[in-house]
Amino acid sequence: MSDAAVMGSKAALRETLRARQTALDPAWAEESAERIAERLLDLPEVQSARVLMGYLAVPGEARIDAVLRAMQAAGSRVCVPAARGMPREYEPAWLPADDALRTGAWGIREPAAPDWVGADTTIDVVLVPGVAFDARGGRLGHGKGFYDRMLARLGGRARCRIGVAFGFQIMEAVPCGPRDVRMEAVVVEARVYRPAVV
Repeated sequence: MSDAAVMGSKAALRETLRARQTALDPAWAEESAERIAERLLDLPEVQSARVLMGYLAVPGEARIDAVLRAMQAAGSRVCVPAARGMPREYEPAWLPADDALRTGAWGIREPAAPDWVGADTTIDVVLVPGVAFDARGGRLGHGKGFYDRMLARLGGRARCRIGVAFGFQIMEAVPCGPRDVRMEAVVVEARVYRPAVV
């Protein structure tokens, strides 16, 4: 598939799924996010993570704040993406225990006074949101490439990438280009997808 065809397929899929995300019933989304959180906390990769990178959800994404706080309470170090530099790019910053957050450059919550994760720090697990995923670990982001670029910069420092989504966001196949980063697992309410055994 050509780059233009991939881009067109991605745009059409984003439009469809964003409409569904916008129409989510808040009670359903909260209950589903709780089930996703339980599955995440049951994963051996998460349970053994000394350093975990999560995210602070935007509307339409599964909230995993409870996972982040549970990991902090268990003694793990937790970081989240925050916008840094000009032009703005995402980099991992430590999540403060006191909930000192601000609304960042794109309306996304982030640490109010970012304490950036050092370049020598290995991140055992990265929990990654997205617009859509497939069972082979393909991911469709919001279209700006911020997450893919951040994950590419982390390289081998990010040992395991786990997609987090609602079940309706799992597609038969997500259009992927050469710069799209694949997940080692994808977690939804009802199950965990493991691409290696798909």
